[in-house]
Amino acid sequence: MHTKALYRILFGLACMGMQACTHTEVLSDHNLLQGKILTIVHGCGGFETYRNTMPPNTVAAAERSLSEGADAIEMDVQLSADGQLVVFHDGTLDKKTTCVGCIGDQSWPQLQGCRYMTRHNSLDGIYPLPLLDTMLAAVARADDDALIFLNTKHDSPCDAGAAGHPAFCELLVQCIRRYGLADRVVIESMDAGFLRTMRATAPDLKLLFDDEDFERGMQVVRTDHLLGLAISNGQVTEAQVRQAHAEGYWLGIWGVKVSNDTRRAVQKGPEFIMTDDLLMLQAALKE
Repeated sequence: MHTKALYRILFGLACMGMQACTHTEVLSDHNLLQGKILTIVHGCGGFETYRNTMPPNTVAAAERSLSEGADAIEMDVQLSADGQLVVFHDGTLDKKTTCVGCIGDQSWPQLQGCRYMTRHNSLDGIYPLPLLDTMLAAVARADDDALIFLNTKHDSPCDAGAAGHPAFCELLVQCIRRYGLADRVVIESMDAGFLRTMRATAPDLKLLFDDEDFERGMQVVRTDHLLGLAISNGQVTEAQVRQAHAEGYWLGIWGVKVSNDTRRAVQKGPEFIMTDDLLMLQAALKE
């Protein structure tokens, strides 16, 4: 479905009972959520900042972000060699965990022993890689109506064990429906082919294309009638954000890591801003 009614439904789900939406002033005269800008935490808000020592894509990071009033959490999903949906960001395990190699090359029993390494070493070995089942179960238990952005990863440098799109899509849909979260989930991908397969598998789910080129990305969004485009802050202007809105599509911004970038992103009036620092984004939205 691609209508303004969809945007009203999504906004209602995101803001139901949440202070962040209730108290945010109208910040844009052209976006599709009545001027509101949703706060989305990258990797569930776990990419380490001086305020946050938790590793990304963990239950602890998600629970903290929700308690701090995030409108949505984003998590990265990969498929193991034995068909398990594992929540992890990087292409390989080497830099961030006690394991090496690619998730797609290994079975879940092999991955269960992997533990996150943290930037300051204070929490090394505490946090395991979670399954998507574990993450969605935790979100479903929380007394919250935050949206859930599932960013599917297809850029692994390893080839072995990688399943085709239909298998990945079917497993993803089954997991989402298992927890009754279809109305709150947005599937995000840089792979247009994956999103087409997802549309065929579950026409009711909301789909978002991720690209670093506005014109190329918008062409995919138009052709495949997607919810909209997610793009780096440095690769989109306010005029382009307005163009997307004039055509009825969401425009979300990521890649805001410092205060000045965050303020510039807010000025463009997107539907959402994805951040590694939720408190910094919340402060910018109140200015």
